[in-house]
Amino acid sequence: NLLMLLALFSIVFAAFENCPDQEEFDSCADIEIDRIMTNSTVMENSELKGAEYKMAMAHCWKKHCV
Repeated sequence: NLLMLLALFSIVFAAFENCPDQEEFDSCADIEIDRIMTNSTVMENSELKGAEYKMAMAHCWKKHCV
């Protein structure tokens, strides 16, 4: 389960590589991933985990790349 999540994160990170402030985006994404992975309620539900991840990446993208 954790390996699949990490693989998903790697794929999505690749999609966000065109950010003008890549370093800040990566830092934000790392913080958000840590937050998601330490939330046991989210980690127990794959649909919720995916939704949380998408929202977190969108937040970082809007904050640092747009």
